[in-house]
Amino acid sequence: MGMTDDRPTYGKILGRNISAARGRLQLSQAAIARRMAALGFDWHQQTAGAIEKGRRRVTAEEILGLSWALQTSIAALMAPAPEDQALEFPSGEAVSIAHVRLSARGFYDGAVTWHGNTPVVSPAAAMPDPSLIEATQGTWRPGGPADWDELR
Repeated sequence: MGMTDDRPTYGKILGRNISAARGRLQLSQAAIARRMAALGFDWHQQTAGAIEKGRRRVTAEEILGLSWALQTSIAALMAPAPEDQALEFPSGEAVSIAHVRLSARGFYDGAVTWHGNTPVVSPAAAMPDPSLIEATQGTWRPGGPADWDELR
C-alpha cells in the first residue's frame, strides 16, 4: 500500500507542528537552528527546513530539544491537527486520528495489536472505545486548550 495525500505520516504531523510553533514565536528556521545548536545539536537552517517538509526524520533527543527551543510540549509537537482523519504507517496501514490523539496524550487503547510479529491494525474508520474517551475528559491537555470533543 502506498501513502495517500489525505493521510499524514507522523513525520508530516511533526513537521507541520514545528512550523506552527515556530510561527507563533515569530522565529525563522535559522533562529530555531541556532537554538538547537545552543542545546548541542548539529543543526542548520536547512535541517529545520527538511524536518518541516518531512524530508528528514527527527530523533527522540531532537524532539525534546525542539520542545524547549519552541517553548512548547512534546505532546503539542506530536498532536495531530483537528482536520486530520487518519494517520498512515510506512506499511500503508492507517488508524483513526482519534486513536493517535489518545496515544499522544498517554493512553494506549489497543488500536494496534500483534499476532506474533504481525501488526493487527484497527480500521482507519474505527473509533476508540467511548468509555476511554470519557475517562480522558478533564485530564491534562497537552499544548493548551485543545477541545476534547475532537476525539468523538
